[in-house]
Amino acid sequence: MDRPDPSPITSNSAPDHLAPLELHDRCPSTENPTAPSPSTASQSTTMANFEVNHIPYIPVGFDLEHWVRPARGRLVDAGDPHRRHEQYAIATLTPAPQQNVVQIQQAIAEVVNYFEGPRQVQIVSACPSPLGLCLLEFRSLVSRQAMIFLNPHILPDGREIR
Repeated sequence: MDRPDPSPITSNSAPDHLAPLELHDRCPSTENPTAPSPSTASQSTTMANFEVNHIPYIPVGFDLEHWVRPARGRLVDAGDPHRRHEQYAIATLTPAPQQNVVQIQQAIAEVVNYFEGPRQVQIVSACPSPLGLCLLEFRSLVSRQAMIFLNPHILPDGREIR
């Protein structure tokens, strides 16, 4: 069997996009000169905290900018943060309906009818959710929280909404 020549590909024999990467002149070797030697690393019992030579990792043609910025910034809080998505809740139904689109839509309609009927809670929207049966949007944050506190909700046929 003839094996191909294992000599490396040079830039003369390969197209430009396959040419080997050239190290720039700032990087004389591939070793990290600031890395501690194995003998010193084993003797030290404190945490390894040393400077890193970043020069080999700078792409050719780029320069490193030295920014002087504080390690910590200041934050001024002008009150409570704006709440978002507080009107949503994920409803699960036990036992869960089969993975049929029609049955899932019927189960979502039953859950919405239960909350809007006997519980007299307005539901703005309901859509299927991968985290449960559906994602419900309540009209009021208070009614949403009340429904969460009143868990579990039992449907007339014995199924449970959480």
